[in-house]
Order: sequence, then C-alpha cells, then structure tokens
Amino acid sequence: MLATFFAVDAPAYARPDCQAVAASIKEVESNLSDAWAAKNAGGQEELARTYASGAIAAYNNIDGDDERTCLNPDGRIRFAALASKGNALNAALALTTTAVRRAINAERNILNMGMPYRNVNPIYWQAMNADMAKMQRRYADVARAEASAANAKRQAILSVTHGHSSRAEASRLTTMDAKPAKPRSKPSKVGTGGTSASCAQPNVAATSLHPVEPDTPPLAQQQGIQGTVQVVVSLNAQSEVVGTRIQTSPSAILNSAALAAARQSTFQTEIRDCKPIAADYIYSVDFTSQ
Repeated sequence: MLATFFAVDAPAYARPDCQAVAASIKEVESNLSDAWAAKNAGGQEELARTYASGAIAAYNNIDGDDERTCLNPDGRIRFAALASKGNALNAALALTTTAVRRAINAERNILNMGMPYRNVNPIYWQAMNADMAKMQRRYADVARAEASAANAKRQAILSVTHGHSSRAEASRLTTMDAKPAKPRSKPSKVGTGGTSASCAQPNVAATSLHPVEPDTPPLAQQQGIQGTVQVVVSLNAQSEVVGTRIQTSPSAILNSAALAAARQSTFQTEIRDCKPIAADYIYSVDFTSQ
C-alpha cells in the first residue's frame, strides 16, 4: 500500500483586533449622541432614526470574539450601558406597543449581560436601570395613545352607522346643498394713535407656556451637582424655538439636559403694538440633586 501524506499549513492564531473594537464602539457612541440630540430637539425624529441606523451598523461591525477578548470588566459594563442607551432610543422612537415591548425584552437581556459587572462601575448600572424605567413609562404612554385612537375610531364608526352626530353636524349635513351667502364688505376699524387695527391685548410680555422639566444626568446625581443653567432661547415671530445656547452654567454635565428641556418647552414671544416680536430670551433650568 502506498501511503501519501500531505503537508497542511496550520492557520496561525488570529490575534484579537482590539483597535477595531475600540473604533466601532466610539462610532456607536457618536451616532447615539447625535441621535438623542435630534430626538430631544423635537420634530427631528427621522434624523434621529438615521443616526440610530448608523449606530446599529457600527454595533454589528463589532466581532463578538474580539469584543469578549478586548474588553475588561469596566469596558464590558460600559459596553452594556451603551447598548442600553441605543435600546432606549428605539423605545423612545417606537410608535406601537409591540415595538416598545420588543425593546423592553431586549433590555432585560442587556441587564443580564451587565449584571455580573454592576459593582465595577455603579453609574453605568444605575443608568441602565433608569433606561428600563423610562421604557416602561413609554410603553404605558403608547398603550394609552393606542387605546384613545381605537376608541376615537370606534366612536367615528358609530356616529356614521348609528347617526349619533351632534346638532351642528346634522345641520351641516342637511344644508350642504344650500348656496353660500354673499360676503358683505366690512370696513376695517382704525384705532387711535395711527395704528391700522386694534387687538384685545396690544402689548404682552414674553412668557413660557409649557416649561419642560429636565432629566437630571445620572453623573450629576452621583456627584451631587445642582444649580441653575441659563439658556438663551431664540424665538421667531410665531413663538417657535429657532435656536438655543448656554449663557451660564454651574457644570458642563448639566448643559445637554438643559438645552433639551429648553427646546422641548413652548413659549409666547413678546407682543408689542399687536405684533409678535422675534427676540432672544433667558430661560432658567433648575437642577436639584436627588
């Protein structure tokens, strides 16, 4: 019998690419920071979703074996906290209870991943549990909105199929074929002092209509940081927030939360001689340690 042996080169041991892991984690963190800023600015949910997609792509680029080899206990709890923050963003952007429930289930797995390292860096562990609490509140809010929408839809169907409409609706329906009345010309009222028209309140000071309470950053709570951040809020003539910047602050740790609270609040700009005035105002955001 002729025996033939082939020499096969054994593959060299693949060293973990810790540099790639670090770069991907930084990219995830950067995209999530931009995504949350867009989400908290209000009206920029699509931009937030775009940044979130970038964070997910960067997260998926991380090799699992390299991640387990390269990260020490502090790195692993930080990595879990980063995954938690991305998961919380998905819940905040979700519009259905099904999507929020999916995020909550994923968060349970993230908490299990971080639990062995909870004493390594308690700040991250506390933030992860805070994320879970926010997701559960989000689920309750979305559930109420879904129930309200379902009830409104049901009532709309009943009003058509059972004739449960108001007298005003009944009048509108029965007179829809009537010819419209010709408009009468009406002279504009000229007020005193040379103004072309008058209004009930010609001069009204600027005010905040619905101030939003800020979310105190976990690091600020941990370190007992408190105080008042003064934010310059720029309003246009329609009382819309078109710009924000920090005027004074006791700590940079509070700045992002203060800006987010200012952007989400609603204001009424000054009315002078019956005309709204675009201007800048100082909005104070108070933080107290808990």
